[in-house]
Amino acid sequence: MLLLTCSLGTLHAQNNSGKLIFVIPNAVDAHPQLGVSLKDTDPFRSADFGTVVGSNSNFGPVAGGLMRPFNIGIATQLSALPIASPASGVIFREDPATGASLPSAQSLGPILTERAETIGKRRFYMGFTRQQFRFSKLEGQPLGDIHALDMGGADTKILQDGVRQKTSPTTADLQIDLRLDQNVAFFTYGLTNRLDVSAALTWVNATVGAVASNGRIVNTGDPTAGGTCWCAQTFNVDSSRNTFGQDFGQSGFVLSGPFGRSHQTSTGIGDTLLRVKGTVFERPSAAFALGADFRLPTGDELNYHGSGSAGFKPFAALSLHSRDLGIVRISPHFNIGYQVNGKSLLAGDIFTNTKGDLPNIFSWSAGAGISFSQRITFQTDILGQTLLDANRLVLTTVPGRGQNIAPATGVTLSPNKQNIQMNSGAFGFKLKLAGNLVFSANMLVAFDDNGLRDRVVPLFGLGYTF
Repeated sequence: MLLLTCSLGTLHAQNNSGKLIFVIPNAVDAHPQLGVSLKDTDPFRSADFGTVVGSNSNFGPVAGGLMRPFNIGIATQLSALPIASPASGVIFREDPATGASLPSAQSLGPILTERAETIGKRRFYMGFTRQQFRFSKLEGQPLGDIHALDMGGADTKILQDGVRQKTSPTTADLQIDLRLDQNVAFFTYGLTNRLDVSAALTWVNATVGAVASNGRIVNTGDPTAGGTCWCAQTFNVDSSRNTFGQDFGQSGFVLSGPFGRSHQTSTGIGDTLLRVKGTVFERPSAAFALGADFRLPTGDELNYHGSGSAGFKPFAALSLHSRDLGIVRISPHFNIGYQVNGKSLLAGDIFTNTKGDLPNIFSWSAGAGISFSQRITFQTDILGQTLLDANRLVLTTVPGRGQNIAPATGVTLSPNKQNIQMNSGAFGFKLKLAGNLVFSANMLVAFDDNGLRDRVVPLFGLGYTF
């Protein structure tokens, strides 16, 4: 199954046409007066109007500048989603009196965090979970109302009076709809009483929609009044000296209302997670384990099925168990880990096919399970993640070009990388339905607006231990 997953992921990456990653650029670059399309179908415009590097239209860098933190946010989420733990809800321990392998009565275990106990020798667990993400904010900016800014300054192929011209500040309003439905199949096998191995195979349905509106090139277009000629109608520097009023007007080239839209859905294999975990110390009241996760980039990152990068995460897990307090037993648990990520196209430049470094992630969690019987456990967790040296969006203002023209303001990529702290809470329960069949339900709640966020993420799952 793993070999098939890797092979299909490779096949996905070989065909880049019609990918979800280009939905936002396609919406921004949809209007014929904005320059050439991303496909360079008009050689005349490409030669006379295109930028030297990056997209060939003046509005193209707006999409590129916004896409980078947007893509990094998606890739980071996909590389560090707090998916359900592959640990079995029912674990087995050897009865010292009889030598028989019996289900443990301590707890059904956490949902989104890891328990220190292993499943038991020669025991096998399989489970399935589904999470639905409806992302609403990126770095505090509502995805449904982003005022994007390209600060300009990129060299173009236009020479005016012998001087190579640069792109002007450009703004556009964007409405973005991003949805990810992630289905995960878990498999865990106990090699010994203190060592087990797990695999998590994912299937992702991703949907991206974008509407671009109220585009503006913040340049009067009057070469005699301090502006830069952008010749939106003629693409001819000399003739535009006399027609700039028709091309741009005195306040810059403006497109009122919606001028472009794009929408696409894709379904396919996501990234694959492999895990090994060993219990170092175990007593009836406490257990401590060390483990490591290996993420294989089997998902098509250009369709947001995966992060596009391999990952390695060593972690430690501590589980505690109280004595029976009447019918109640409390089981606190703590996790800590450090995830090392590689390079991904989502963290680089999609227009030049250049990969960039995904941020490494320090993660921790603390929580407790409250069991009222062997059949039901309620779980509460606090989860924290620190994205190290990550790209961020910032609100920026730059001066417009020409006389008596207002400055341009919008969100754009920060010139400096920063750490991003993301905190969430998880609230749910596990219920033993029959035998070793366990049902899980959980709500992941964002406590802040840092990074790419969905306010509430539901999770449902079933698992069985053999």
